[in-house]
Amino acid sequence: MAVIIEVLIPLAILGLVGWGLWLWYKLRLARAEQAEQMREELSELRAYRQDTEARLQALETIATLGEGRFRVDYKDLNEDEDQTRKRKG
Repeated sequence: MAVIIEVLIPLAILGLVGWGLWLWYKLRLARAEQAEQMREELSELRAYRQDTEARLQALETIATLGEGRFRVDYKDLNEDEDQTRKRKG
């Protein structure tokens, strides 16, 4: 009986230590996987931000190209319509 206790207690302790190491290893793997996933998401967000900034820059460029080129004076618009009607009529 003493031999069984002398064998079972060290085996139980060894099993608990092994189980603890296995859990620690699994936790490290899960953290590494989560960190990799977060890095991928961060790189996707950075690419999206760069794309958005490029589109915004393009829109700003288009907006500044059109400044000062076209101006509509609505007072003249009514006179132009009246002249067009007179020509046709």
